Amino acid sequence: MHDNADNFSLTGSIPPEISRLTFLAGIQFKGNFLHGTIPPELGLLPFLTTLDLSMNNFSGEILRSLGEMKMLEVLSLRGNGGLNGTLPSSLFELSTLRMLYLDGNDFTGSISQDIGQLTKLQQLTMSDNPFTGIIPSTLGLCKELELLLIDGTDIQDTIPEEVCQLKDSSRQDYIALYIKADCYSNEATTVPFIQCDCCDACCDHITHNCFKGNQDDHEDSVLEWQDDEIHNSTDTITRIVEIKQKIESEVLQRGATFYFIDFDDPRYLALEWILSEDEMSLKSDASNLVQRYVLALIAFSFDSGSWDEGEAISSWLSGEDECSWFNISCIEGRVLALQLNEYSLRGSIPPGALSPEISRIESLAVIQLQLNYLHGTIPPELFELPLLMGLDLSWNNLTGIIPENIGGSNVLEILSLQGNQMNGTLPNGIFELTNLKYLFLGENKFSGFISDEIKQLTNLRQLVVSSNPLTGTIPSTLGLCNHLEVLSIDDTYIEGTIPDEVCLLTRGYNDLQIRADCSPDQATAVPFIICDCCENCCDHITHECNTESDDPSSDIEEQHTTSTIPSESNSDLTRSQIVEKLEAEVFYRDATFSNMASDDPRNLALNWILDEDGMGLDLNAENFIQRYVLALLAYSFDSHAWEATGDEGINIGVAGVNVSWLSSADECSWYNVTCTSGVVTGLWLDEYSLIGTIPPELSRLVQLDSISFRRNCLYGTIPPEMGQLSALRYLRLQENAFSGTVPDSMFDLSALEILYLQYQYNNEWTCTRSSGEIINVYYSKGDATNGLNLGLLGKILDDELANLTSLRDIRVGNNQFSGTISPKISYLENLEILHAEKNKIRGSIPDEITTLDNIREIWVHDNYITGEIPQNVGNMKNLEFLSIYRNKGLFGTLPASLFELSNLQFLYIYGASFVGSISENIGQLTMLKEFHVYENSFNGTIPDTIRYCQELEVLDVRYNDLSGRIPSGLFELPTLQYLYLGANALTGSISEDVGQLTKLKHLWVSENKLNGTIPSSIGLCQDLEKLYLQESGLGGTLPDGFYDLINLQGLYLDRNDFSGTISERIGDMTGLSDLRLYENRFNGTLPSTLGLCEDLEILLIENTNITGTVPQEVCALTTKNLFSIEYAALRADCYSGDVNSAPFIECDCCDTCCDHVTRECLKMITEQSF
Repeated sequence: MHDNADNFSLTGSIPPEISRLTFLAGIQFKGNFLHGTIPPELGLLPFLTTLDLSMNNFSGEILRSLGEMKMLEVLSLRGNGGLNGTLPSSLFELSTLRMLYLDGNDFTGSISQDIGQLTKLQQLTMSDNPFTGIIPSTLGLCKELELLLIDGTDIQDTIPEEVCQLKDSSRQDYIALYIKADCYSNEATTVPFIQCDCCDACCDHITHNCFKGNQDDHEDSVLEWQDDEIHNSTDTITRIVEIKQKIESEVLQRGATFYFIDFDDPRYLALEWILSEDEMSLKSDASNLVQRYVLALIAFSFDSGSWDEGEAISSWLSGEDECSWFNISCIEGRVLALQLNEYSLRGSIPPGALSPEISRIESLAVIQLQLNYLHGTIPPELFELPLLMGLDLSWNNLTGIIPENIGGSNVLEILSLQGNQMNGTLPNGIFELTNLKYLFLGENKFSGFISDEIKQLTNLRQLVVSSNPLTGTIPSTLGLCNHLEVLSIDDTYIEGTIPDEVCLLTRGYNDLQIRADCSPDQATAVPFIICDCCENCCDHITHECNTESDDPSSDIEEQHTTSTIPSESNSDLTRSQIVEKLEAEVFYRDATFSNMASDDPRNLALNWILDEDGMGLDLNAENFIQRYVLALLAYSFDSHAWEATGDEGINIGVAGVNVSWLSSADECSWYNVTCTSGVVTGLWLDEYSLIGTIPPELSRLVQLDSISFRRNCLYGTIPPEMGQLSALRYLRLQENAFSGTVPDSMFDLSALEILYLQYQYNNEWTCTRSSGEIINVYYSKGDATNGLNLGLLGKILDDELANLTSLRDIRVGNNQFSGTISPKISYLENLEILHAEKNKIRGSIPDEITTLDNIREIWVHDNYITGEIPQNVGNMKNLEFLSIYRNKGLFGTLPASLFELSNLQFLYIYGASFVGSISENIGQLTMLKEFHVYENSFNGTIPDTIRYCQELEVLDVRYNDLSGRIPSGLFELPTLQYLYLGANALTGSISEDVGQLTKLKHLWVSENKLNGTIPSSIGLCQDLEKLYLQESGLGGTLPDGFYDLINLQGLYLDRNDFSGTISERIGDMTGLSDLRLYENRFNGTLPSTLGLCEDLEILLIENTNITGTVPQEVCALTTKNLFSIEYAALRADCYSGDVNSAPFIECDCCDTCCDHVTRECLKMITEQSF
């Protein structure tokens, strides 16, 4: 968010309340009539990158809170005149500062040596100020410096050699260093005010006349201030700054700035092209700057061979008007249409799934990017384009949902998302597109149902939702769309009957054509949907379709005939011929039928092929081997789900809907078997209680690209023959009981994208055999006599893993893997997910892992990893989840770059040996949801900048050495649910602002050095379930609002200085299960209303001043939950070691009684003890 009010003739002063705009990135008030001082509250804007207050009437000193603006890049205070004082030291702490304009004011004092800390400084103008002293030599550390103006000051001496050397070492992509100083004197007898051998312009300190070069070279070439060279340099600098600011403020979305953008990011490349390569050399006020920049951004975002020379599309990024670029249509210089169909474009909608800058071309009416390779999600900002009439993104690789704001595109007529991988339900907004004529959503993963509100789409001509898992029925209100010409709903789970209101449209002037799953399927002879008016009827299982002119009954009769009469060739086959074929072409490891048991799955599959298979295949049939292998798989896996039912086969799936295994139907129609052109490509048998080993013959299904046997009771080793499945892309074997090492051959699967082997060790779930016997996966073969399952072994993340160059997702956690993480992991350029938790992996996290640009999740917790977090961890810009906890060998401080991970949502680093402080830059992690750093040795304070982590749900910093007060920023986190601050050395009190945490469920501040009382506002935390305040240092009475916590389950107030009585209102806390009040100064009696807390399991009130008798209503709870635990549950001062003194409190039902004086406790014998 930017606040841009340049040259608006504004008057008045800047209100300090502007600091409430927390996420403000830019303030530009240049060229107005503003006056007063600059409010110090501006220092509370941590995301500010640009502050331009130049050419106004500000006075006073420069704000000393500058040091808090950790992201400031541009500070311009030039031309105010009244700004004065010395430069604060905090100014030189702005390590991100690039442009510093102070000229034309009344600043005094000398330039600090600390200016050398501004290593990113590119432009420094200090002219026309009464600065004194010298130019520090440390300015030579500013290696990127391009402009230095110090004329018209009282700075003397000599320009340091270290600064002059920058003229040869400046960055090549910016203009060379330009220096202007008072190094000339008109008087022959007067020495120049400053000596400079490297200045580009020298001025007279008295007359202010300037000339090129030094005095020796140009004695007679006196120039005025308007020297052309100075002008050219200044113009270039101004152009760079203004274009960059304009694009940041008017193009980049969602708070993006060039400071946080990598140099190879398409947004940055497009900026560089505009600034230095574009022959048009636009200025910031050019009317086409925004659209030209966005089109350049598209070109850099989409990788394609079509950009090459010789292709028509190569006209992009030329010096010609962008309206002449290939397939760009314009009207009066404004881009109307972007049509890049079928150009092999790769990438995501520019410049990534979360970058919607294409929407900044507000004149766009048509976007056609179909038949490319685009991925990512659709930016919702696309539907903010006011003129968008056509959007065609079909046949790409897009994912995610249709944005909810689609209803805002009220002129949209064509929406085509067909042939992607999108999911989710159809948003309500899609039924608000009253001008929509064509809606193509087929071949995605959309779910849910079609809303009755489709009646609003009265202009709809074509509706295609085929090949989606949509459910429900066709609403009768679709009949109100009386212009409808095409309706395709086949290959969905839409059922019921096509409404008469819709069928009427088939007889209208538009002659509606309907395609649906209204053909009787082979398993049930019942159509999935009833339709009397469909033009095309399809089989829900085979997806074969016929028109109404065909005679489906004849097809069925013919199919029945051919499937029940064995072919002559098959009847003549001998068993020996089939045995010979299988032994030669299918079996591995020299297996033969002669040396295997009769109940061996290979024998059982042979018998089924010969004697039971109703298909009666010819030996030479193309699908003979694959059908045998699938039968072998069925017999290899025992399960109650495999239920032999004669010719109907093995029943798995939903009866009446799914085709059974081992039925006479084509094996490609068997449940969860997928095929392409009759060849098996996928097996999906998840959670079917399968018990057994994987037969090596499975690898004979050579076109398999997907195997998923998740959460069964499979055991044994992974067959090495699986390494021959060269087409395999997805392998999901997680949550079974495999053991042994992963075969070396598996690392030859170069096409493998998904590898799931996690949770083979120490897990317990059950499977049921076909006999009904229940076994536990905890044992390696489902039988206690076979010993415990030990999980998978070996060095899974060693060098060999680098061969899997297509790998995107590897999950191998909860096994017994060892070895180290190889530096060659950097070869896996496509890797997005790495889960290797709960193994025995050793060594350090290699620096090379930080080169994985696509990595989103790293889980290596619960291993034996040592060393430090790589310093360049911040390079993994897409990292969302980093989990390295419980690796005690990890040590050191947290790298600064860790806090540059702007997409980071989950950080788990607890139970290690980290030291140092938590960086103030934690506020940059604006996406952060969970921050777990407990059980380390962090010191210092909790940064108040955490207030900017507005998505934070969990903060756990327990068991460290943190000190200082609880920062107020913690109470400004609206989503915070779990706040754990215990076991530190925090001081101060708990703020009344705690009541703002309305979603808080757990608050843990025990074992600190706090003071004060419990704030009454805590009663506003209505979701609070656990309150841990023990040994925190708090005291005083419990406020009345405290008893508003009606959802509280655990209350831990022990070992503090609380006093006063317990209110009768404690009975309102009916969910209390654990109440600990001991070792406090509470007095009075225990309220009888506590008996209303029927879930109470623990009540500890010893070592307090509570007297009287424990109420019978409380004792009655001992017959419910109060004695449901093994240790002391009801403890009070009901014992006296002095025979002459009565107990402090009477209790007939306590299981433990203590002496109020000596604090000695005795276990009591009660009826409940028995």
